[in-house]
Amino acid sequence: MGINFRSTGAELTHLNVRKEGPNDDMKQTAIDAKFSCETSGAVLKTLLGTDYVPDFWERDGEEVTARYVGIETIKSWAFFDDHQLIFGGLKFDSVKLKGFVFKPVGQGAVELVFQASINNPTERELCILAEMLKGCALLEVVAPPDLFDENQVDISSGFEHLDEADSSDEEGSDSDDTLYEAAKSYVREERKASISFIQRKLRIGYNRAARIVESLERNGVVSAIDGQGKRLVLEETMEA
Repeated sequence: MGINFRSTGAELTHLNVRKEGPNDDMKQTAIDAKFSCETSGAVLKTLLGTDYVPDFWERDGEEVTARYVGIETIKSWAFFDDHQLIFGGLKFDSVKLKGFVFKPVGQGAVELVFQASINNPTERELCILAEMLKGCALLEVVAPPDLFDENQVDISSGFEHLDEADSSDEEGSDSDDTLYEAAKSYVREERKASISFIQRKLRIGYNRAARIVESLERNGVVSAIDGQGKRLVLEETMEA
């Protein structure tokens, strides 16, 4: 049994890099990551092993609210192996998922926290994930295909309220130059140059923040990512 869900604004909240294997010669790099996101309540059918979505919400006209406001969080003991995880443009296969904790929120959605174990990432993937720590991006979890289930359903539907197009994230927006100048000012003032830093300061999406950081690197404001997943803020005289 597998699980499918996605979120347009998931946050990478924790990242731990370790080595695993029977001996030193055969050890490989592995990542333990923790994500927090909001997604469709339909995911609870899989997490709780039911044939229907639990009655955590009530509808008043067009408004859907959480029925039990006293609920803090609910833990699921579900464990999923061999899934695909996509986050911020990176795609990982054979991912293990566990530690699911959820809380019902409005519009039939849940706040979901879970852990993912990723084996043998590349150095580039490690650097990018380190830079994205505490940042938000599109996340998607895809189950392996069930070749014996002709009626397999994608339960990612039902969260259309999360998929509204962010017109401010479109490339070529009139405000791009203004955002670039603001980002350059923040970077030089605080000597920080990560994508998540730009996201927090400008309150924009991951894709747009990543394009701004790429422009800052191209123009000599910041360096390329080093071996520790960090960028240096370069001297002002080096800008093209």
